[in-house]
Amino acid sequence: MYTAAMKDEPGALSRYSADEFALQVTPNGNTLLHVAAEFGSYDCALAILSKCPSLLRCANTDGDTPIHVALAQERYGLVRSLIDCAKSAQGDGAAAMREMLMARNHDGDTPLHLAARHLMVWTFFDAIGTLLKKEDPWLDHGPNKAGETPLYLYVERGYSIEMLSQMLETCTPPEYGGPSGRTALHAVVIRRKRSSENSGTYSTDLDEFLDKLIVWKKDLIKEPDTNGSTPLHYAANYGDVKAVQKLLDKDKSGAYVTANKDEGNTALHMATAKGDTKVMEEILSKCPDCWEMVNRKGRNILHIAADLERDEATTKYISEQPWKYRLVDRKDHEGNTPMHVLAQKGKQKSFFLFYSAADRTALNNEGLTPYEILLPKVRISRHSVVKILLLSKEYFFGSK
Repeated sequence: MYTAAMKDEPGALSRYSADEFALQVTPNGNTLLHVAAEFGSYDCALAILSKCPSLLRCANTDGDTPIHVALAQERYGLVRSLIDCAKSAQGDGAAAMREMLMARNHDGDTPLHLAARHLMVWTFFDAIGTLLKKEDPWLDHGPNKAGETPLYLYVERGYSIEMLSQMLETCTPPEYGGPSGRTALHAVVIRRKRSSENSGTYSTDLDEFLDKLIVWKKDLIKEPDTNGSTPLHYAANYGDVKAVQKLLDKDKSGAYVTANKDEGNTALHMATAKGDTKVMEEILSKCPDCWEMVNRKGRNILHIAADLERDEATTKYISEQPWKYRLVDRKDHEGNTPMHVLAQKGKQKSFFLFYSAADRTALNNEGLTPYEILLPKVRISRHSVVKILLLSKEYFFGSK
């Protein structure tokens, strides 16, 4: 029986009864219909269903029903046949359909999860046909044990904007979550990053996914994952200028959201930490006052830029802004101004960009001024000494 179902030889099964079909299972609890679904044995599946349609609802030791197996193996024709058989079940076909479509395996996956994961949503929805209505609870859109909803899974790997639209229309109530508290919008931004790593550029095909989701549910822009990071934080961290632009065009308030479980950074802090002046410029063009924000350590973006090990382009970019001197003397929770941080890093060039306007007497919690920190760290040239003296003449010699 197993060999016949595996090789799709329905004639070899004709001598067996429905009871024999129902009783025989493999070591993993697979019925004959599971075997036919696994190997794509279309004719055998029809022959088995004609004698023993009750096998539609049988689960193996993993909790998978035959439609779970057919979807996982991407057996398009079999998926349609299994759904058609459930529709025409004697007695209450609607009940049979509902039971089959709502069944969860041991991972918490429904058939819709498998359809989304294996990009078979179109086939799946088309086979359900007129039974799929927005107001009818035919499908379970909730998360599996890994926290993945079908919508999240499809956004993570799907390609059809039409299919995404169909899912959004039928996803009632809206379930869009993924692992670690991420949402479908997080998934799009993460997927754009992976696409850029593979191809060297951000995929324009995913622009439509991004647009569709933020129109469908604007609040996703500010919804954080378990680390407190919103999709905008991710986009800023990845240097995805296009995604940052789209998210802020829809809701500028996302630029003022601080991540909860890191240092309490805004998207602008994250872009600064990456030395990404293009993203910084995009955020500031939409939200010109967000440079005022500090993170949980009390640090502004000049603190962050000053703390970078190599890239001084970010510090230079900040030095060209009209509000640059408003940041210079702001102390973090350790009493350090950005000038203290520049001094700690030994960044002479950046240090002197701001030195003339800085409070040279500013003391940190250790009682040190920025210059006192800088002096022992670097070998200062004669020219630099003269420059410091000229800039600091009031401090050293008085105003006269």
